[in-house]
Amino acid sequence: MPYLKEGVFVTLCAPVVKNYTSYALKNLFEQTPGGFFITNKQFKEAMVRCNFLPVNKNKLNWEFRISLKSPGLK
Repeated sequence: MPYLKEGVFVTLCAPVVKNYTSYALKNLFEQTPGGFFITNKQFKEAMVRCNFLPVNKNKLNWEFRISLKSPGLK
């Protein structure tokens, strides 16, 4: 919904976010230039160290909320 701020219309909209599993993201990483084999466990640990929180840690393949505008998904 647009609103007026200092004479300029600004549109507030939530970024489009999708849940991607750690396994799917791991495979995307491996296929990128410079990517290499990594286990799902190693990938999950790397995501947590980069301050990404899983939706549910009790699942085998964690889901992470990633913006569809993320450069790695293009």
